[in-house]
Amino acid sequence: LFFDKFVGEWEVIPLEPNLNRINYTYSLTFGSKWLIPFAWLFAQLFWKAYMGNVMRNIKPMAESNEPFLYP
Repeated sequence: LFFDKFVGEWEVIPLEPNLNRINYTYSLTFGSKWLIPFAWLFAQLFWKAYMGNVMRNIKPMAESNEPFLYP
């Protein structure tokens, strides 16, 4: 798209048995300062909604007690 680099990081924080908090942070880098408004719109309008769908899809996998690994 309009950005040069996209970096995302998951952090899983155990809160109690069978309960974890997941923090997801991401950063966009781009070559031109004129693209900052587009990057902000992309993050606010698309990426937040996309990650909400990801979390809803991961929940059943996590609750299934089946081992899974994402390399």
